[in-house]
Amino acid sequence: MIRPAKNFEANLLSEIAFSSKAYWGYDAAFMESCRKELTLTEAMVTSDFCYVIEDSNKLLGFYLLKALHNDHLEIDMFFIEPAFTGKGLGAKLFKHAVDLAKSKNFKYLEIQSDPFAQAFYEKMGAKVVEYTPSLSIPNRTLPLMLFAL
Repeated sequence: MIRPAKNFEANLLSEIAFSSKAYWGYDAAFMESCRKELTLTEAMVTSDFCYVIEDSNKLLGFYLLKALHNDHLEIDMFFIEPAFTGKGLGAKLFKHAVDLAKSKNFKYLEIQSDPFAQAFYEKMGAKVVEYTPSLSIPNRTLPLMLFAL
């Protein structure tokens, strides 16, 4: 089931984000440098654009969208619990995000993707438009992707 996130779930969602990022084998120093950007606040969780996917009351993943300007939403966070990676939950969650964005009359989803997630977003239909500097890691670039709604 996909539903809006609840404010008291901020810490648990932060843990999912951190463990999902660590799934790709990043070292401890790298992960620590990402901690702030992987931490959700109650205000972020209760925004109009934060949804979780769960099964039997267990949170399995979530996404957080952020309005950039009139017709663009950014996928600010999109994470699946590592034990459930590759089981189709990401595709379901992505479709939900797309449907939500369309219902709010946005035209594009913008994604600054982790390099390991790029193939997933390409499979969903997003295209790389450029490479941009990481906000957390000096001398690292990330694919900036666009998904037309």
